[in-house]
Amino acid sequence: MKKLYSSTFISIILVFLGFIGSQNQEIILVQDQKIPTFTNIIKPEITQEQAENNGLMSIPLTLNIEYFDKTNCKKCDEFVINTLPKLREKYLNESWVNFHVYFTPDTNNEIEMKAVMGAKCSASQNKFWEMHTAIHFGEDTFGKWFYQEFAKIQEMDIETFHECLVGEKHLNAINNDIEYTKSHKINNSPSLIINDYKLVGYQPIENIEMVINEIIANHNL
Repeated sequence: MKKLYSSTFISIILVFLGFIGSQNQEIILVQDQKIPTFTNIIKPEITQEQAENNGLMSIPLTLNIEYFDKTNCKKCDEFVINTLPKLREKYLNESWVNFHVYFTPDTNNEIEMKAVMGAKCSASQNKFWEMHTAIHFGEDTFGKWFYQEFAKIQEMDIETFHECLVGEKHLNAINNDIEYTKSHKINNSPSLIINDYKLVGYQPIENIEMVINEIIANHNL
């Protein structure tokens, strides 16, 4: 029969793990850097037997992928072309992965705000990714025709979409995105935070998967 550790010991282990997780574990990747450099990674000194006895091995991994996006951004366009489709294909529909997009438009720029509003309004009709792709491949200025044609092509409820587009339904959400981005000191677009790891600037899928593999490896310690 395996030895059972006291609840006090278990609590100490979990508090220690919580402290470790709260450290500034991040990867700073500047634009176009090829190889990620892992910094400040501290691994808890817990044996395999201790982890198994305390049920730590049974805690399922949750991967939180936070994507910070901006319209009118060439590197963001490249990310949408080269990286995002592969990231979505492999991870978006996995039950253990949470994927969230944060927009950081210039609130004084009517075109940027309209593009972000269009993406959020499209989401209510399950056309978010279609619009997200469109605003990264459209012209620098989006006229009213752009959104009308998009809604028609995607067979959306045009009246509902238009009402949402010209209204203020998503203004609070957009402002919350901006504040959240600032609170995490994200100053470059595109950027990612994957669990406690930060990737700054445009990244190829290989860099992102290196981070994800590191998270999985640490979880399995």
